[in-house]
Amino acid sequence: MMTEDEAALWAQLEGIFDGVEETTVKVYALTDWELMNMFADTTESLRKLKMLLKPTTQEARELHSLRNSVQIEMRKRGLS
Repeated sequence: MMTEDEAALWAQLEGIFDGVEETTVKVYALTDWELMNMFADTTESLRKLKMLLKPTTQEARELHSLRNSVQIEMRKRGLS
């Protein structure tokens, strides 16, 4: 059973992500061609933002995360 302090903490935590838009890309469901294009597109977007190596904005961090996920899937499939 939760204490009152724990319940109050959980109530605060539940509201943290209110209003945050969530986008999920299932990279494992993409074709090889789509994976390669997505990798190239995310790399180019990061280059344009000048944040390929060190993302400092939320947009760049999300692109970097997507690019890494795509790269992992490409390696699993032997595409890189």
